[in-house]
Amino acid sequence: MPTADGVLLLGWEYPPEMSGGLGVVTDQLLRALLLQGVPMTLLLPDYIARRVVLAPENALLPLLDGDTPPLETLRVSTTLFSPYLTPAEYRHRLRRTGSLPRNVYGENLYAEIDRYTAEALTKLAHRQFCLVHAQDWITGTVALEIKQRYGTPYLMHVHLTSYDMHPGHFSRSGEVYEREYRSMHGADRLLAVSQYTRQVLMDHYDVPAEKITVVHNAYNDRSPEGELDYEKVWPKDQGQFWVLFIGRFTYHKGIATLLDTAQRCIAANPQMHFFLAGGQGELEDHVRYSVSTPPLRDNVHYLGFINRPVRDALYTRADAMLIPSVSEPFGLIALEAVMHHTPLVVSSTCGATELITHKLSADWWDSALFAEHLLNLAAYPALRRTLREKALQSLPTLSWDTQASLVRQLYSPYLS
Repeated sequence: MPTADGVLLLGWEYPPEMSGGLGVVTDQLLRALLLQGVPMTLLLPDYIARRVVLAPENALLPLLDGDTPPLETLRVSTTLFSPYLTPAEYRHRLRRTGSLPRNVYGENLYAEIDRYTAEALTKLAHRQFCLVHAQDWITGTVALEIKQRYGTPYLMHVHLTSYDMHPGHFSRSGEVYEREYRSMHGADRLLAVSQYTRQVLMDHYDVPAEKITVVHNAYNDRSPEGELDYEKVWPKDQGQFWVLFIGRFTYHKGIATLLDTAQRCIAANPQMHFFLAGGQGELEDHVRYSVSTPPLRDNVHYLGFINRPVRDALYTRADAMLIPSVSEPFGLIALEAVMHHTPLVVSSTCGATELITHKLSADWWDSALFAEHLLNLAAYPALRRTLREKALQSLPTLSWDTQASLVRQLYSPYLS
């Protein structure tokens, strides 16, 4: 029998090809584990691997910085371009890309996941790993099949569930829930990104408490290459108060609350301006229309996707960060805001707030209280200063090195 090759990490997105926080977490956790000497192999969708690392398949590849031990990558072709994909979005993608061979790619999302899983199994037929590290339900499906065929144990890292995607319309039925449930219960361990997510797994997926370990995400505060003239990139009139939102335009991100909060704030203080960065999601057209008409048109600015240097410049200019998510397992963007000294106004259902001691919170539906918090921040500079200083002080020991050490402890029984 061949020697086992350490841990196989089933990746889904990777910088710079990302549609959410999963790619950032994959990158930073992987770097930290490699630096701690954990033997890792990364499986990626082929189209992402081609854009990220320009080298032949199976080559030992350095990660982007060049200061990390070599990483082996495996590639599997697929049309699954996002970990947040819904069946409807997959059908739209397949119809829009008419050149895709229908006899190669699945006619629906679940058929494509099954095809992707079969191809991954073929790729791994002559490989043996001590442990598989899956992420969410799509790669959980792959990990479960690997375990059933080759007996390889797996850890399932839960960043987002269908409950979080549809908290107001959640049902314990349907293909996605069934696949989530099977892959969670088939896993040897579950890794949750927050205590909030741990409770979701227990309440809605019947996962025993003793099977779940919580390891919060961290934030890598490396400065981007080059420096921007923040005032030139984002010119700001004296007296204006800027509120920043970054995220996908979906129901679970609290878009309805966001727009209602903006309207309340602008009515009370015309100097308040809202900047919406991100995009994608089922409510994107609704957001575009809403901010192009009164009463939001002059004070709410739709930015779409912005790259990291421009985003960091905007953090520096913003007076507050608003996160009104209906259900947010972690919310890496909250840590980013704190690290950039941006006061945080956030829903109580955001996992990152378990770490951040100083913030202003409200129930996700309470736009009146969100507006009150923002108006108070605009009126009282001392409150802004306190949130900036105290929130950052609450995170002195949080790093990907410390969080990776916790993950490595979970790996240890399988690697030994």
